Amino acid sequence: MFGSPRVEAAHPGDMIGSDGDAVRRGRLILKDDAIEQIDEEALLDAGLAIRRALETAGEPLRVMVEYAGQRALDELGTY
Repeated sequence: MFGSPRVEAAHPGDMIGSDGDAVRRGRLILKDDAIEQIDEEALLDAGLAIRRALETAGEPLRVMVEYAGQRALDELGTY
């Protein structure tokens, strides 16, 4: 779906969702020129597939998958 030539790194982590519950987060760092090539529907499908796989493995928390280009993260001062 994303293809390794488009992804520079992946960072798993935890965060608190808007409802106050813990959420597993997966952040994909994409090459800046790959952002416009991402299919939003494919991203949603990937998030659902990851969520289902983690639920099957016994993970009780919700999963959120997000993506950003490194340039945008640098501007925001985040990784």
